[in-house]
Amino acid sequence: MTNPRVVLAVNHPDRDLAGLVLTAMELGRRGVTCYLAPANLLEREVWALRPDLVLLHFARRGIDGFARQLADAGIASAVLDTEGGVWESCDAYTELLWPDRSLLAHVRPFCAWGPKLASHLTHEGLFRADQIAITGCPRFDFYHADWRDVLAPDGGDAQPRILINTNFSMSNPRFVAPETNVANLRDVYGWDAARVEALLDAERRAIDAVIGMARALARDFPHARIVLRPHPFENPGRYAALLERPNAEVNGRGPVQAQIARARVVIQRSCTTAIESGFAGVPTLSPQWFEAPFLMPMSEEVSLPCADYSELRDAVGAALSGTFVLPPAQRTAICRVTSDWFHVIDGRSHVRVAEAVEAALPRKRRVDERVCERLLYGLDGTRRPFSETAGRAIRHRLRLGPDWSFRRMRQAPSRWWDGSDKAFIASDVAAIANRVWRRRANGDGLPFAIEPARDVGECLHGTYGRAIRIRARES
Repeated sequence: MTNPRVVLAVNHPDRDLAGLVLTAMELGRRGVTCYLAPANLLEREVWALRPDLVLLHFARRGIDGFARQLADAGIASAVLDTEGGVWESCDAYTELLWPDRSLLAHVRPFCAWGPKLASHLTHEGLFRADQIAITGCPRFDFYHADWRDVLAPDGGDAQPRILINTNFSMSNPRFVAPETNVANLRDVYGWDAARVEALLDAERRAIDAVIGMARALARDFPHARIVLRPHPFENPGRYAALLERPNAEVNGRGPVQAQIARARVVIQRSCTTAIESGFAGVPTLSPQWFEAPFLMPMSEEVSLPCADYSELRDAVGAALSGTFVLPPAQRTAICRVTSDWFHVIDGRSHVRVAEAVEAALPRKRRVDERVCERLLYGLDGTRRPFSETAGRAIRHRLRLGPDWSFRRMRQAPSRWWDGSDKAFIASDVAAIANRVWRRRANGDGLPFAIEPARDVGECLHGTYGRAIRIRARES
């Protein structure tokens, strides 16, 4: 197919954008026009853009209705999971997948982070072997020497850094109310009330324990900088008490790769960053005196366990002085966990994802643009008040655009997303792309055009979309 178009879902820009820019540039080099679209606006962006394929951020319950609409519209679905490697077990991962196996059959490719999960998915009959590509995850490419400088900081710090990563976003969410998470666990995933409450209680106790630990570290190591980085979907305000310490801060800005690169030691409890720190050669500690709400065995295996605060304090002191030596058991675990769950850290995961997506593109365009148009206007059969349904139908019939306001008699798109923590714009994408290209091309000009899709007339009926287009410039 000539000029294929692919939408890549960006779930959180701080975590996911850089790896997806790398992937989009590789696809662009292969003649594919890519659109980086916010995951929380994905339905609107996809129906406005009518792509040939959407690279979804996961195949978990909650977006299965949207995936079914993609199939109905003739748009291919692929998956590159944002959380595809660190789970309590393979079963803990698969219990969250779409329950409709006929819907899973539409996914191609499913980009597995590593062979262990890929093997489980095929063994359980959830995916066929020809649907799965073992790719690794592009965001981890930045731990390889080829790309490390792209996200690395521009210089060192006067103070040595202790990085604390948390992942308690169910009880302490950033983008929704806690009640929304409770309802989602209960109604979408089928958890009973006791299981939900046990999780929330464990998270609340873990948050209190982390705050106490961080304050003690700030007291015991006044020459060090204590940086607490909440999970991207966690509310940082819960940790505000740390700001009372002059050498402590709560800092969730930017990609975690840069924070890990600046740290002398990383402290976490069952978090992916334990393994990422292993990729970067930074020692990782696991405080064992409080419960991990979601126990991730592989994160614990690669970390030095500390039974109490005094053990952790001694290990931190050794890391800051440069005398810390990771025991052989943890070094072996890093190699094994990487191979099983992350494939290989060779800087080429984005290439493997691009190859798998390119191979899955349909040979000829089969998108039903009439279906996309109706879905863009919300004419999907959902029961709504008559006045709302009528307004949508009139806009559609008169081709006024989904943002048309009859009261103002003009386009009036909502602007809430532009000021949100998940917002990203063309200059953000271009900044990453230029740093990537400087590493690759020895100063040659960037051969990609990067611009909002709406500014180049690609959004149906003038929809005010937020997707950013990346396309190779014509030679």
